[in-house]
Amino acid sequence: MSITIIPKQVAIPKCRSTGKWYARAQHIGTVSTEQLAEELSHSSSVTQADLIAVLYSLAVSIRAHLLQSEKVHLEGLGTLKVVVKSHVAERKDEVSDKLIYSFRVLFNPDTSFVLTGTGEKGGRKGFYTKKLISGIKAEKI
Repeated sequence: MSITIIPKQVAIPKCRSTGKWYARAQHIGTVSTEQLAEELSHSSSVTQADLIAVLYSLAVSIRAHLLQSEKVHLEGLGTLKVVVKSHVAERKDEVSDKLIYSFRVLFNPDTSFVLTGTGEKGGRKGFYTKKLISGIKAEKI
Protein backbone atom coordinates (compact mmCIF):
# COMPACT_ATOMS: atom_id res chain seq x y z
CA MET A 1 0.00 0.00 0.00
CA SER A 2 1.13 3.54 -0.57
CA ILE A 3 0.10 7.04 0.34
CA THR A 4 -0.41 9.66 -2.33
CA ILE A 5 1.64 12.84 -2.43
CA ILE A 6 1.27 16.15 -4.23
CA PRO A 7 3.80 18.91 -4.88
CA LYS A 8 3.35 22.00 -2.68
CA GLN A 9 5.19 25.31 -3.00
CA VAL A 10 6.75 27.06 -0.01
CA ALA A 11 5.05 30.44 0.41
CA ILE A 12 6.51 31.69 3.69
CA PRO A 13 7.74 35.30 3.35
CA LYS A 14 11.45 35.84 4.08
CA CYS A 15 12.14 32.09 4.11
CA ARG A 16 15.13 30.96 2.06
CA SER A 17 13.01 28.11 0.67
CA THR A 18 10.22 30.39 -0.63
CA GLY A 19 9.33 29.41 -4.18
CA LYS A 20 10.78 25.91 -3.81
CA TRP A 21 8.70 22.76 -3.76
CA TYR A 22 8.18 19.90 -1.33
CA ALA A 23 6.07 16.74 -1.14
CA ARG A 24 2.85 16.85 0.86
CA ALA A 25 0.62 13.90 1.75
CA GLN A 26 -2.72 14.03 -0.05
CA HIS A 27 -5.57 12.55 2.00
CA ILE A 28 -8.36 11.12 -0.10
CA GLY A 29 -10.98 10.62 2.60
CA THR A 30 -11.82 9.91 6.21
CA VAL A 31 -12.77 6.55 7.68
CA SER A 32 -15.59 6.72 10.22
CA THR A 33 -16.10 4.70 13.37
CA GLU A 34 -18.92 2.85 11.62
CA GLN A 35 -16.65 1.90 8.70
CA LEU A 36 -13.95 0.65 11.06
CA ALA A 37 -16.52 -1.35 13.00
CA GLU A 38 -17.82 -2.93 9.80
CA GLU A 39 -14.29 -3.90 8.69
CA LEU A 40 -13.45 -5.32 12.12
CA SER A 41 -16.69 -7.28 12.28
CA HIS A 42 -15.68 -9.18 9.12
CA SER A 43 -12.43 -10.33 10.72
CA SER A 44 -13.87 -11.29 14.10
CA SER A 45 -16.88 -12.92 15.70
CA VAL A 46 -18.16 -9.58 17.05
CA THR A 47 -21.00 -7.76 15.34
CA GLN A 48 -20.68 -4.28 13.86
CA ALA A 49 -23.10 -2.87 16.44
CA ASP A 50 -21.05 -4.33 19.31
CA LEU A 51 -17.84 -2.91 17.85
CA ILE A 52 -19.38 0.56 17.45
CA ALA A 53 -20.41 0.45 21.10
CA VAL A 54 -16.90 -0.62 22.13
CA LEU A 55 -15.21 2.08 20.03
CA TYR A 56 -17.47 4.82 21.43
CA SER A 57 -16.90 3.49 24.94
CA LEU A 58 -13.16 3.52 24.27
CA ALA A 59 -13.32 7.22 23.37
CA VAL A 60 -15.28 7.98 26.55
CA SER A 61 -12.82 6.01 28.66
CA ILE A 62 -9.78 7.64 27.07
CA ARG A 63 -11.28 11.08 27.73
CA ALA A 64 -11.93 10.21 31.39
CA HIS A 65 -8.32 9.13 31.91
CA LEU A 66 -6.90 12.17 30.10
CA LEU A 67 -9.02 14.46 32.29
CA GLN A 68 -7.45 12.77 35.35
CA SER A 69 -3.91 13.66 34.16
CA GLU A 70 -3.18 10.10 33.06
CA LYS A 71 -1.47 9.06 29.85
CA VAL A 72 -3.31 6.45 27.78
CA HIS A 73 -1.23 3.85 25.94
CA LEU A 74 -2.92 1.78 23.22
CA GLU A 75 -0.60 -1.10 22.35
CA GLY A 76 0.42 -1.00 18.70
CA LEU A 77 -0.94 2.53 18.27
CA GLY A 78 0.73 4.86 20.72
CA THR A 79 0.26 7.09 23.74
CA LEU A 80 -2.14 9.98 24.25
CA LYS A 81 -1.57 12.69 26.84
CA VAL A 82 -2.75 16.21 27.61
CA VAL A 83 -0.23 19.04 27.22
CA VAL A 84 -0.69 22.71 28.07
CA LYS A 85 0.64 25.99 26.76
CA SER A 86 1.05 28.71 29.33
CA HIS A 87 2.40 32.19 29.80
CA VAL A 88 5.58 32.49 31.85
CA ALA A 89 5.92 33.65 35.43
CA GLU A 90 8.88 35.27 37.16
CA ARG A 91 8.80 32.98 40.19
CA LYS A 92 7.90 29.33 40.80
CA ASP A 93 5.17 30.21 43.31
CA GLU A 94 3.42 32.39 40.70
CA VAL A 95 2.72 29.41 38.42
CA SER A 96 -0.99 28.56 38.41
CA ASP A 97 -3.80 27.50 36.12
CA LYS A 98 -4.44 31.19 35.36
CA LEU A 99 -1.34 31.19 33.12
CA ILE A 100 -2.66 28.40 30.86
CA TYR A 101 -4.02 29.58 27.52
CA SER A 102 -4.29 26.29 25.61
CA PHE A 103 -4.89 22.58 26.19
CA ARG A 104 -4.05 19.98 23.53
CA VAL A 105 -3.98 16.23 23.21
CA LEU A 106 -0.60 14.95 22.08
CA PHE A 107 -0.30 11.59 20.34
CA ASN A 108 3.05 9.78 20.30
CA PRO A 109 2.91 6.73 18.04
CA ASP A 110 4.56 3.47 19.09
CA THR A 111 7.93 2.87 17.47
CA SER A 112 9.96 -0.22 16.67
CA PHE A 113 13.63 -0.64 15.83
CA VAL A 114 14.50 -1.98 12.38
CA LEU A 115 17.89 -3.67 12.50
CA THR A 116 20.03 -3.09 9.40
CA GLY A 117 23.29 -4.64 10.60
CA THR A 118 26.01 -4.26 13.19
CA GLY A 119 28.47 -1.45 13.71
CA GLU A 120 32.25 -1.52 13.86
CA LYS A 121 32.28 -2.08 17.61
CA GLY A 122 29.60 -4.78 17.52
CA GLY A 123 26.72 -2.44 18.27
CA ARG A 124 23.51 -2.61 16.33
CA LYS A 125 22.76 -0.38 13.35
CA GLY A 126 19.30 0.53 12.20
CA PHE A 127 16.53 3.04 12.57
CA TYR A 128 13.31 3.57 14.47
CA THR A 129 10.03 3.56 12.61
CA LYS A 130 6.43 4.17 13.68
CA LYS A 131 4.58 0.86 13.98
CA LEU A 132 1.45 2.22 12.31
CA ILE A 133 3.32 3.10 9.11
CA SER A 134 6.13 0.55 8.95
CA GLY A 135 6.68 -0.49 5.35
CA ILE A 136 4.89 2.58 3.95
CA LYS A 137 5.51 3.75 0.40
CA ALA A 138 4.57 6.97 -1.42
CA GLU A 139 3.45 7.61 -4.98
CA LYS A 140 2.93 10.91 -6.77
CA ILE A 141 -0.52 11.56 -8.20
